[in-house]
Amino acid sequence: MKISAFSLSILLIVTLKLAKVCATCQLAPLPSTTTVCEVEKELNDKLKKLKDHSNRTKNLIITVGPPASGKTSAVDNVQNQAYLGLFDPSLEPRKIIVDDIVSSFPEFQQEIGHVKTILLKALDIKPEKVENLTEEELNELAKKLTPAAADLVCAASTSVYYSNCSWADAKSSSLLLEAILSDTPHDIIYEATGNDGSMPWVKQVADLGKKYGYHTVVIYPVAPLDELISRSRQRAIKGEGRLPCEDNIKATAEQAQAQLITLMNEVTKGNSPIDYVFVVDKGGHKGQVATKLESGQQLEYICNNALKVNAEFYKKLPGYTCG
Repeated sequence: MKISAFSLSILLIVTLKLAKVCATCQLAPLPSTTTVCEVEKELNDKLKKLKDHSNRTKNLIITVGPPASGKTSAVDNVQNQAYLGLFDPSLEPRKIIVDDIVSSFPEFQQEIGHVKTILLKALDIKPEKVENLTEEELNELAKKLTPAAADLVCAASTSVYYSNCSWADAKSSSLLLEAILSDTPHDIIYEATGNDGSMPWVKQVADLGKKYGYHTVVIYPVAPLDELISRSRQRAIKGEGRLPCEDNIKATAEQAQAQLITLMNEVTKGNSPIDYVFVVDKGGHKGQVATKLESGQQLEYICNNALKVNAEFYKKLPGYTCG
């Protein structure tokens, strides 16, 4: 809810008037269960909270990475491991996720439902049985998808997805611009693939956020290619049915990693609108923060066993120090 300067003024006037009454309320308490002093205290608390929120740092958090890399949960990983204190727990962040917008379209839901039917028939499993699969069973089922069936499903998925994606991109851009320009002090979470096509847009978004007083944060979750492919299959089976093509997952991951390295070099030199970059290791679903980079500083590694899974990736980053 947007609080205008006029509303804050009225609230302050009411509070000051009640303060005069409160000077004598201890001698003459009201007959009701709530005293004027208690009302005044509540109003003071609300006023303080409103002032705190209007002065707090807003965060524009952009997650980049290929499909099924764990972009959404990577934000929680960074927050839970006590980095930055990204969110004010009393405020709900605004999440702008293109895939969620696509999934909300009735036409997409209908068409992707047909694709999932093809997928489940290829695996010879009924929809009602999928819901009760354990994680291990789901993983084993995903391995049974033949290359021919995977190509058929991914081709159909791609056609359905991109026929709706342009509308979703336009809507997400509108929502993002509205969120950045809003006077309400909300954090914003925005997702992008981080490939060659999207990274320039990410930098433009960050630049706009900086101009409007946002801390800008990029979070990149990294996982081995075979895990990305397996997770994509599992999501398609248990989720809505959309299956990204394996060559697209690989190309997106390679482009995103190359773009990330370029971005890190820019942030290290202070030549970027990005304030912080975090890499979250999602190998084996660990969700361990692996690197932290602050604008104008050297890349900081949080060396641990998780980094061994994606060691080749980390060695490409500037200033690798984990041996």
